[in-house]
Amino acid sequence: MNSPKFCHECKWSLVDTSYLRCHNITVNAMHYQALGAINDLANVSCRDERSRWSTFAPCGRKGKLWEAKES
Repeated sequence: MNSPKFCHECKWSLVDTSYLRCHNITVNAMHYQALGAINDLANVSCRDERSRWSTFAPCGRKGKLWEAKES
């Protein structure tokens, strides 16, 4: 069985106060909040993206765009 892909271990996630924000361009391209934002704080919440069940979601529940953080 594959180990789970946690957002806090992904190189695309950054902490914004107490929330994780996804900075992946592919994920943000599908969300109107991120496209119409003035600053980087409007990037998609990791929680919102991972709650998507659709097979066509860029990352979604399966973490399809997950990449390990570099040490």
